[in-house]
Formats: sequence, structure tokens, C-alpha cells
Amino acid sequence: MVLRCNTLQRLLCTLIPTGTLRNLHSRQTLRTARHASTPSLLSRTLSDIRDELLRTEIKAPVWAKLGYGRSCQEHSLKMQGYVRRDELAKEYATSCPEAQRCIQHERQGNPNSADCRRAKDRAALANFYDLEFTQNAVTQNVLQACYNVENFVKYILWPYMDDNRFAQNPSGKVNVKMQFKPDINALSIQVFKPSSTITFDKVQLPYSVVREPWLLTMRKSISKKIVDGLYGVDKTVCLVDRLVVKTYDNVTLARHPSECWTLLTADSSRIRNIAVFEKQSTIRVVMEGRVAEFDLGSLSHFKVDGQPQNIDARTPVTLRDNATRKTVLLVQMLSPDTIKVVAPEHYVKLIISKEGVQIHASLLAYRNRMRGVCGDFDGEEQSDLVGPSGCIHKTGQEFYDAYRVALDGSSSQCQWQEPSRCIRRPAQTQQAYQQGPRY
Repeated sequence: MVLRCNTLQRLLCTLIPTGTLRNLHSRQTLRTARHASTPSLLSRTLSDIRDELLRTEIKAPVWAKLGYGRSCQEHSLKMQGYVRRDELAKEYATSCPEAQRCIQHERQGNPNSADCRRAKDRAALANFYDLEFTQNAVTQNVLQACYNVENFVKYILWPYMDDNRFAQNPSGKVNVKMQFKPDINALSIQVFKPSSTITFDKVQLPYSVVREPWLLTMRKSISKKIVDGLYGVDKTVCLVDRLVVKTYDNVTLARHPSECWTLLTADSSRIRNIAVFEKQSTIRVVMEGRVAEFDLGSLSHFKVDGQPQNIDARTPVTLRDNATRKTVLLVQMLSPDTIKVVAPEHYVKLIISKEGVQIHASLLAYRNRMRGVCGDFDGEEQSDLVGPSGCIHKTGQEFYDAYRVALDGSSSQCQWQEPSRCIRRPAQTQQAYQQGPRY
């Protein structure tokens, strides 16, 4: 990360993240796989990706620079080092409860379960940081602010602290080593200063970091992690494969494809006109009046408003709004068996492969506003089996059938009629379901 001067205020600086936290080996593997005849990482199962992460050394450099003054160069604080996965995190990734349940799901023929997704994130966990801090002509005010922060941290974490005033750092610099221990959800920190060494041992964290691993995984740059974290990318995925459906809120259901169209997800508030349907091996995306259909058996050919379209790896297809000319959908081929469909104005991304579809929706844009088989996206697992009229279904089969819809003049049998008597959601949350999306 670099701090650059703001031209409107010479003494203020704007943070521009340029540092990278990325698994370099996995990046090269992914690049090679996209141009090879074998399926890419995106078209393989979650178990395959987890196994490859466990075989891969996860380590990457990280650096940041804080500059201030008239040109933002006269005074600076610099941090550099690396982050990696150590043996403790690797052992946890193979022995954690999610990994054990994923092994059972693999034996049952379900390698893309919700537990396998969590096990994959555990395998990408980078838990050890080794950082070095240096300074150049830092003013006393900034140094005093750093000392104040140090005193505050000592005050907050004093039960875990040991301050050795006789252990010196021969390099004359400040080195920080941090290790996150996922098995006990604790953080150990060592700060090596020129005149002392401060240790914080097994600081208990107030929340489970392994449940929100986006800061510790090694798959993206820092800037992309921040943006994706704000919009809920990776944490808000509905997965539909040949066997199961994993909702936004991590409820796993058996998939029940039929000859009728089934609503996977849609914005029930009607603020954004978006809906995704499936029928056997066909995915339909409806966005601002444009309709795109994808056959999982032949992803290089698809239809837009009923007209055939071809796509290749070099030339993405852009669908625009007829009135405003804004980009409605951007379709890009990632491999012969995988395509990416992005709706930039709606904060939705789809990864479609021959195995099924992943629907990534924005946490900020769609929280508690979705309906369909993928769930209502309210963060509560127990509220996911709710039909379009608010009925709470007892089985996954009933819930799946409740979202059958009659499109394209299909049989009236495709339109599911929910019972007049059923257990319903509270009245204040039922209204959004009754509104429904505009198909």
C-alpha cells in the first residue's frame, strides 16, 4: 500500500492499496489451466480445489508505505514482510470438523457441499505474519502517536502481555511476528523493538476468524479483498450443482430438477429487476428486460432474447440496456467448460459450468431481500425453507416445488399452488415475499 499526496490538501494523503496478498503458485496454476485442455480450477469440485491448496505452499510478500509532507516523501513509515500458512494451520485444515464432514460428503458423491466449501477456505488460511517496520525522518508528533497506540494496546491486552526490557533487537528495527491459531481462535504476537521485546500470548479473539476468513486467505489482492468484503463476495454464494443446492445462508438441500422452470433467486423488493431460473440443464438470467439462456452442455453457445450467440475466450459478450446503453450483462469465457456472467449495475456475478451454477450476490444490496430456492439471504438458516407466499415448508422437496413457475406458455401444472393453511412467516416479513420479482 502507498500513501500519495492529495493535490487539494498538500498535507493530507490518500490511501491507495497496491500491495498484493496472493498465492503465486495457485495463480500460475490457474493461468495454465485456463489455456489447457483439462478443466480449470473453477470447473473442478470444491474438494479438488481444497486438495490442491493443501499441496501448495501458501506464502506471499506484503508491504505498505505511509508518506507525508509536501510531496509525501519527506517523512515515511514503511512495512514489509511476508504472510504464509504454517504447519499448524495446515494440520487444522485437514482435521477440522468441516474437513471431516466434507470427506463423508465426498464418499456420498457430494463434493460441493457447504462443509466442503468451508474446508476449502480452511485450506487457504494464511495464519503467520512476519513484518519489519522502518522509518525515515518521522516527526516527534507521529512517533508520539505511535507510542500512544502502543500504550493503549498494552492497556487492553495486559492480561496476555509479557514485556521483557532486557531482550534487545540487534537489527535496530521493529519486527512483528503474528501467528493465528485456528484450533483455539487465538492470536499470539511478538514485537521485537531495539530496546525491548513485547509478547502477547494466545489473545482470545472476540469472534471466530475462521468463519470470516477473507482477510487470511491467499486468493486475492488486498484491495480486491476490501471491496469484495464490503459487497459480500465469497461469503454470499448460492451453489447449485447436479445433486444439491446450498443457499446463501448455508442450508444444503437436495436438488429436484423438473421439466418446469424453477426460480433460483430474485430480488423480492423489485428495486433491481433481476431473476435467475433453472430447468434441468438450462440456466436463464433475466436482467432489466434482457433474457440470457445458457445450456450447461454447450456453454460456448447461448441465447440472448431468443437469438443465438457465440462466445470464445478472447471476445466477451456485452449486453446493454436498449434505452440507457448501460452494461446489463457481461459474459466472459473462463474455460471451455466455464463462463462468468457479471451484472455490474446489480452487484451480481454468476459462475456457470457444466456442473451447475454459483450465484454471488452483494451483501449490502440484497440482504434480507431475496427469494427463491437460494433462500431469503437474511443470515438465518432456519428461515430459508419459506415459499413465495410465506409458507414454511417441512421438506426440501416441497420447498423446491413451491418455486416452480409457468414461463414461455408452459403447462399450468408448473405453477405451484401453496396450501391455504400452513405455518407462515411473521406478517412484517411476509410482504416482501408476496410482492415477488417482475419476471
